[in-house]
Amino acid sequence: MEQQEQQRNVWQQGENVKGRHPETQQQRLSKRKRPMGQRSTEELNQSEEQQQLRSKGRVMFWRRGHAIGNWKRPLLLILATMLVTAPLTLLVHYFFFEDPVVRKLRAVEAVVDRYFLYDTDQGLLENAAAAGYLQGLEDDYAYYYDPDAYAQKQQSDQGKIVNFGITIAIHPDAGLLTVSYVHRNSPAKQAGVQAGDVLTAINGVQLAGKTQQECADLIAKEEGTQLTVDIQRDGEALQLSTTLFTYEEDCVIWRKIGQTGYIRITTFNDVTFEQFEQALQDLQQQNVTGLVFDLRNNLGGSVDAVCDVLDLLLPEGVLLRIQDKNGTITEAEYSDANGVDLPMAVLTNAYTASSAEIFCMNIRDFQRGELVGTTTYGKGIIQTTYTLYDETAVKITTGQIVDRHGNSYHGTGLQPDVEVEPDAVSQKYGVGVFCTDAQDVVLQTALQTLQ
Repeated sequence: MEQQEQQRNVWQQGENVKGRHPETQQQRLSKRKRPMGQRSTEELNQSEEQQQLRSKGRVMFWRRGHAIGNWKRPLLLILATMLVTAPLTLLVHYFFFEDPVVRKLRAVEAVVDRYFLYDTDQGLLENAAAAGYLQGLEDDYAYYYDPDAYAQKQQSDQGKIVNFGITIAIHPDAGLLTVSYVHRNSPAKQAGVQAGDVLTAINGVQLAGKTQQECADLIAKEEGTQLTVDIQRDGEALQLSTTLFTYEEDCVIWRKIGQTGYIRITTFNDVTFEQFEQALQDLQQQNVTGLVFDLRNNLGGSVDAVCDVLDLLLPEGVLLRIQDKNGTITEAEYSDANGVDLPMAVLTNAYTASSAEIFCMNIRDFQRGELVGTTTYGKGIIQTTYTLYDETAVKITTGQIVDRHGNSYHGTGLQPDVEVEPDAVSQKYGVGVFCTDAQDVVLQTALQTLQ
């Protein structure tokens, strides 16, 4: 406090020297004209004292005057600099540093905002922009999920669906829409529908002349919906009714053929492992001597699910090797030492793809069984789904699958060990549709390889 008071007094003295005791013009002129030697000692002392006070006054003016009295000048200088440099900075950032995609979208948005005749839906624009961006990747498997689509995907991955619960096809002999399979825990099963039933009407709409897809479209997919179907069974007309509910789809279908266990896997999702484990235990309790895995028309699904299934079958080892964009191979999944010591065969065709091919590759790489049928699809790449901030998601390709030798089958598929083309009868009645075990030439070949 004392030092501050002293500084304030000095500053006031400095101002007194500068302005509060003005000299007359005559006195200033006389001092300027008189030589130094003609000045009295008193005048010299007074002159030095005033000079010191002036110097102190200038110092204190700089220290306090700028802080208190002249703050506007540097502020104006800063503002002026910002006004000059800010537009230039924005232009440089816009043309040289901003992402070109963002710049393009901003340009399009500016045109739309100014000239577009109609109102816009911001949500639709955001979804379309995201989907368009992924399309530009030229990745056949990249996909953008809006909130509704992502919710449906998550439900499908869990193996939970809302539907009637039947598989239908046009019978090659009768030419009628016929039920080929009924899911075990579905509304259709609850209503009493059986495989072989001929559908004639859904909720009063006659099905004569309608395609398989048109028939499926008539079945609502909302929980709680009432559904009535008219069927023909062994010449008898029946009408069955039910209420749609969420059920667990059948991903694994099994039975015993002779002394061999037959397991058909339709897809790999969150319920596949549990159903497969049940099938394996059931067949082992029946003392089967071999296993046939039917993966024809299995388009894949979850990588985690297929590795879980393989872990039940195979001894200790690496199940999945992924090569990234830099060529680095990572061992991603393993099996433990527990496995199944039975001869195996895997049925394949051109629609055995993705995770189903991982299954085939490992059965052969571990030398536990042979592939029987035709060359697989050849999808040897893996996709990852990333959830975004607004309950949407993007799926992109993130790696390539290689076998234990570092070889990729993407684009070429897996060649079967025993190549068997389906004959005319198998093709006519369809694998897993109306074709019987005896008519299935690929299945019969696999059974023979296990004997």
